[in-house]
Amino acid sequence: MKPRHTPLRGFGVAPVIASLALVGAILTTPATRAADQVAFTHEPTLNDLIRRIPVNSLLAEKGLAELSAIQELLLVHESKMRGEGLPPLQRAHFAANYAAILSALIEERITEEFGREQLDIHRRLLDLAYEWASMKQPDPEYGELLIEGLKETAEDLRKGAEPLSAIPDSVRTPLINGHQIWVEELLVWGCHFRNLTAGDRSRLSLMLSRLQRFERYYKKDLRLTEWERESLHRRLIELNREVIKSLER
Repeated sequence: MKPRHTPLRGFGVAPVIASLALVGAILTTPATRAADQVAFTHEPTLNDLIRRIPVNSLLAEKGLAELSAIQELLLVHESKMRGEGLPPLQRAHFAANYAAILSALIEERITEEFGREQLDIHRRLLDLAYEWASMKQPDPEYGELLIEGLKETAEDLRKGAEPLSAIPDSVRTPLINGHQIWVEELLVWGCHFRNLTAGDRSRLSLMLSRLQRFERYYKKDLRLTEWERESLHRRLIELNREVIKSLER
């Protein structure tokens, strides 16, 4: 993710994630390609990552149904993060805020730490919004307060994010950034039908932290050498394989 000079990443996530297949592709049989289409659901979401994960698995066909089910649950999570089920005005603000945070992260315009803070605030406001919307007669004024809270959050994000033009192309790693967001969301929400064990979460968190630590170290001089970029992608492949193993158990 972004070195100190720059923040995290963003939301053009689908094309970013779609290219994950290039990172770990081993063999793709006709049957696997057909199954891949079954797992595909929503193009413009982080969720798209799942349909590419099976290419790294020796048990691709066996695990595809499980992975597709995980994808479906992650889609539910993303829909909730975008305010699904809330009144139209509140839903629109939550959707815009979530997309803006993800975009800033993927595009390296904010730091991981700031991005996590923004997502945490977003989740807390969202919990309040769902509690408010579940009332028999929701107070319209409270609904306005929720929108004001989102506007303040959006303004904080705007002030804390650097313009994309200020981010050197030499340090941009959208694929790695997008994948890190996906893993963090998976760990935060536990969106799969068999909950990850404490050991799984600890192991994945450690691998994710190491990847982020190396990323910050390599980017501190505002450039990535070819070797450094390849090193990050090797670590991404290792993380990806561990995710698969954890989800297939």
